[in-house]
Amino acid sequence: APVAGAILIMADFGDAARASTPDLLCSALFLGGLFAYVRKREAATAVLLFLAFMARPDNIVFLAIFAVLLIAFRERAWGALAGFAASFIAYFAISHWAQHPGWWPHLWFSSIEQHYNMDGFDPPFSVAAYLKAFAASVVRAISVNSWVGVSALALAGWFGLNRAGFRPDRRAGILLAALVLGVLAKFAVFPIHDTRIYFPNLLPPFLLIAAPLMALWAAASRGGPRAALQVNSGDKS
Repeated sequence: APVAGAILIMADFGDAARASTPDLLCSALFLGGLFAYVRKREAATAVLLFLAFMARPDNIVFLAIFAVLLIAFRERAWGALAGFAASFIAYFAISHWAQHPGWWPHLWFSSIEQHYNMDGFDPPFSVAAYLKAFAASVVRAISVNSWVGVSALALAGWFGLNRAGFRPDRRAGILLAALVLGVLAKFAVFPIHDTRIYFPNLLPPFLLIAAPLMALWAAASRGGPRAALQVNSGDKS
């Protein structure tokens, strides 16, 4: 519990809780969907991941990468694939009926220059403007926000456990890859530096390493040999 609390503090949980945005709702649904996926509860996975998308439609980036990895590695997880399919259809419906201004105008007023009247606002795409916004967001993400450091800490934890002999099962490994690539892809597609945008992806990697980490801790406290650990994060029933 203290470790989980520290991770939440580092991930700016307080800011996300105070913000009038659906980030915490999305995170709760997202975490529930991933837990259902790990436990092989396919129907719950589909419903919860779709609801997480409805709370924050930018989750379509993670769901797309997740679906591609599941198909590429031939992992049977129809719940996650169904959640992506439903979200993919809903994404285009929302974009059409909600009169979304489009990717580039949205990125322009979010990361380049604010405009309070979006009627007829359609700036021409500029590679230079995109790269400038990307570089500025990278600097702010590192110097102001915490999600880069929290993500690096999670990857360091996975690397350390790998060196200690821990090998995630296939299902958990695909999920970890999707979480990491999802953050990178979301930032590349829409470079914005706020931690709350990436908050749903920050906690799951730490939960995945919790069991093997506690096993290593217990082995070290007993003074036993550093045996290679093989921990299955999925449901063995």
